[in-house]
Amino acid sequence: MQPKRRQREFEWKPGRFKAVVLYVAEQLRDDPTFGSTKLNKILYFSDTDAYRELGEPITGAVYQRNRYGPTAVEYPPMIDEMQGQELISVKREKIIDHEQDKITPTDKFRLDLGLGPRQKALLDARIEEFRGYTNLEASDRSHEQSAGWLVFDPGETIPYRTSLVSPEPEDVPDSVISYFDQLEEREAS
Repeated sequence: MQPKRRQREFEWKPGRFKAVVLYVAEQLRDDPTFGSTKLNKILYFSDTDAYRELGEPITGAVYQRNRYGPTAVEYPPMIDEMQGQELISVKREKIIDHEQDKITPTDKFRLDLGLGPRQKALLDARIEEFRGYTNLEASDRSHEQSAGWLVFDPGETIPYRTSLVSPEPEDVPDSVISYFDQLEEREAS
């Protein structure tokens, strides 16, 4: 059975998504552990941070539960498009312990993030946090901090509202656990 898709929650901003990918790749160009795993986690947490603090995500991407954590549904086609536009190069390489894509901006890269100061501060904070992680640590962090990733099945969309919930059991009120139990029952039927 295919996972259910939900309606887009926020306006999709493909230009901004590209700009954020380019910005993160440029900022972490010298990070020997930077790859697609870390990039996806920075995208997810920057969007959910902005949703929680500013009321809407930076890019409006739709995130889904994947094996290594939340990833943007739009990520593969956008990376292909950016590669076709020669904005980035994508090289498959071994990063620490597994093969993944390394995204590098090309000389055609011209950055105009179009972010407000608070959005940029949220993005920069996540870049700096994840700079210190290996890709495995970044993936583990996304599993620990994403209530949506913990609740939904592989391939299912992770609603932004799940970022309002702490996945730490001692922090989650019984009413929230009940809500997710009811949501899971509805999804199963």
